[in-house]
Formats: sequence, C-alpha cells, structure tokens
Amino acid sequence: MATRWKLLALLLCLIVGLFFTSPACAIEYSFITFDVPGGTDTEILGLNNVGEFVGVYGAATTGFVYSGGVVSIVAFPSADVTVPYGINDSGDITGYYIAGAAIHGFVRVRDVYTSFDVPTATQTFARGINNRREIVGQYTTDTNTIRGFVRSGDTFTTIDSPIGGEITAYGISDAGDIVGYIGVSGSVQTFRLVRGNMELIRFQDNVATYGLGINNAGDIIGATCEADCGAAAIYLLSRNTFSIITAPGSFGDAHGINDHGQIAGFYFDAGGRRGFIATPVGRPHGLSH
Repeated sequence: MATRWKLLALLLCLIVGLFFTSPACAIEYSFITFDVPGGTDTEILGLNNVGEFVGVYGAATTGFVYSGGVVSIVAFPSADVTVPYGINDSGDITGYYIAGAAIHGFVRVRDVYTSFDVPTATQTFARGINNRREIVGQYTTDTNTIRGFVRSGDTFTTIDSPIGGEITAYGISDAGDIVGYIGVSGSVQTFRLVRGNMELIRFQDNVATYGLGINNAGDIIGATCEADCGAAAIYLLSRNTFSIITAPGSFGDAHGINDHGQIAGFYFDAGGRRGFIATPVGRPHGLSH
C-alpha cells in the first residue's frame, strides 16, 4: 500500500519583492506514496496533526479517510459524488458533495453529516477546517462570480478580492489565518489573510501561484506553474522564504500542511495519480496505525 521514497528537495529559494529576503535553504523530505487498496488514482487533499488524512480515488471520485491504519469511505447520504477536502485533529471532515446538478458544502462530526450552503449561493465548495470547526472555501453567486467564505458556527462571512477577479479560500489555521488564491485577467496569486489584513504573494513574475494550505506556524503550501500549467511544482513558503519541493513522478500537487511540517498531496506517474505524505527528514511520519 505504501512505498517509501527519500528525495532531496530541489534547493531553490527565491527572493520575491521586498517581502521575501531570506537566504536559500535546504529541505530534505521522506516521501511515503499512498494508494487506496484496490483503487486507482489516489489524491490526498488534507491531513491533520494526528496521522489522519482525506482525499478521493478512482474514476468515480470516491471520497475516503485514512485513520488508524484503515481506509473508510466518506459519502454524504444520497450524494452522487463526495469530495472530502479537510480534516481537523478531532477527525471532523469538511468538503463538498454533488447531488444531481447541485453542489453543497458539508461537515462530518462524529460520523454525522451536515449539509450547508452560503446564503444566496448557487454552489458551495468547502475546502478547509480548523480545530475550532471554522470552515473556508468558495461559492458561486447568482451572477456566476466566485467568492471566498468563512463559516463559523452558522455564520458566513464573505472573503472579497481587493483586486477583482475570483477568489478561493483553501486553508485556515486555528488562529483564523486564511490562505487561498485570486485569479484575475489570467494571473493567479496566493493571498494570506491575517486579522483582516490581506497580503498578496507571488512566487515570481508571470508565474501562477496557488495557495492551498496553511499550518499554525503560518507556513503555506501550494503549487506554482507557468503559462497553461502544463507542468506544476510544489512550493513551501516558510518564514518568508520560498522552497521548491520535488515529489516523485512527473507532476506534483500539494493540498495540505500540518504543524509537524508534513505535506499531503498527489503526483502523477505511468500508473496515474498517487497520493503522498512528505515528512521533513529527522521527524517521525506520525501516520495513525
């Protein structure tokens, strides 16, 4: 089920604008490749601090959670497709599901599923959840515009882009810091929202930069690519320094980072999509058994 890889991360730390002036840094990761037993095309989309992770697999996009060494199906009742995207340390899971032509957010707490929609939204996609059960994601308006949101209890707050375009929120820390990305006029850049102040981050000029996860130290994980994104690279932004991380296979994508610095995602090889957990060398992988 799991194949262990040890690769040296590409030692590339870039200085970006006036904000990112730290020197280059070496980061070595141990990669564990994870395939859902009997399944194909595994994508890991979120992980927590206690060795659990969620994602999808197969041509039918089946949701799953890995916990205690066991893979279990995540399926919203009566849904056609369920996509679990985030999991917190209590094992609460959030994501979205498709039922007919409708797309709704959901949260699963102690195996009980609850559906939710941003008011006035035509579609709701939940992406991340923290240990306070605050949830972030994006929704589609009745004018077909994509906007970000935060759900706290039953209260929804919209996240607006300061530069126009479309905005998607992907991750939220326990302090409420939010990361995601903004797309406008063919350009994509990461945003970091801290106590109401939004910072825009770009890996390099003319390079798309997608923010896809954040931990409680403020480290950001995501993907960066040029032109039509025919090939993407995983980036880590830690202490204002970018590092490129080389995953196995020909193409990598990361969707989560926990407080141990572990990164979750997937890569492509001849067999299709394969999930991975990457752990900084010298730290235990911490996967639940």
